Amino acid sequence: MDLINLLNNIPQSSKNVIIFDIDGTLIDNTRKLITQTLEFYYYCLYKKYKIFIITARTGENNNLKHTIKELDDLGIENYDKIYFTNPKNNIQNFQDMVKYKKNIRK
Repeated sequence: MDLINLLNNIPQSSKNVIIFDIDGTLIDNTRKLITQTLEFYYYCLYKKYKIFIITARTGENNNLKHTIKELDDLGIENYDKIYFTNPKNNIQNFQDMVKYKKNIRK
């Protein structure tokens, strides 16, 4: 079952939130959009789901501005919230990133 069919089987609620990651989910390692994810993103906008974006990128001022501009330039707009990691979280490796993203989704 694909994601769109799965969403269509979930009762619509203002409490429903769809969460996207940036690197490796919305954007590939060449800085290009991942087509299937973008299609799903726009479908979620169309269905009026709340959209949150989380990233292990740090929320330092320059990085924050660069990331938001990058998303805007790629057509990723109209999300409800974006969550950056705090530079103090000291994400050093993949396991640290997974732990951060798991905790932020709670």
